[in-house]
Amino acid sequence: MNEMELPEDTGFQSLIEEVKFIFDFSKRREQEVLGHFGRGSFIAAGANARFREPEQKLQYTEEKIKELCTVYRQRFLPAGLYCGEIPFEVIAKIKSYEHINHHKNCEFFILASPRFFLLHNAYEAPLLFASGEAGKYEFLCEWGDKIPWYFPILKYPYRDFKSMVVSSLIIGFIIAVISGFAGIFNYPNTFKSILMKVPIMAISAGTFSTIALIYGLITRTDFSSENWKSRFFRKRII
Repeated sequence: MNEMELPEDTGFQSLIEEVKFIFDFSKRREQEVLGHFGRGSFIAAGANARFREPEQKLQYTEEKIKELCTVYRQRFLPAGLYCGEIPFEVIAKIKSYEHINHHKNCEFFILASPRFFLLHNAYEAPLLFASGEAGKYEFLCEWGDKIPWYFPILKYPYRDFKSMVVSSLIIGFIIAVISGFAGIFNYPNTFKSILMKVPIMAISAGTFSTIALIYGLITRTDFSSENWKSRFFRKRII
């Protein structure tokens, strides 16, 4: 007697196909989101402990973003020029944002160090923005280690020409004060001692500004206020 053929469990098969469809769709969406970024970017595996997103909706004007870029020597460029690591949480954030804003063409921008637009650097924090209303940009999230507190101080001379002049005068003043404590050109007459510190201050300020400008020329370091949206880096277009 022939064994009876058992009917196929069509419900189980359809469930497997549905799960497979969901996974395939999710994979396609990830690749679509990755398409917002540059060809050198890649999705990082695993959770990113440094991923952060705002607790409420934040929007910034272009003037405010320029100020941030100038202070921290960053660039603000389309996400399509970004070539660094992208945590999976960022991909999920963009997918969620596009789902909510499906009625409009979403454009994304990255605020990060110029190096992020050339190669991967995990020690500075990129910030992801989306174009918002009235010329503003909505801050979505950030990842990577925060920029050290002393970074703006070290980079202050290269914010703009005014910052370079102020930095030179501060350095000259500090050296003049130190020379006073060291007993250099000190006289019993206080006025004469102060008067002799003026050349020291001027020479020190001039020396500092000259060295800073020469360093800037050698390394092709421009003022932040001029290149915060520039697609050029060390004479190469990015």
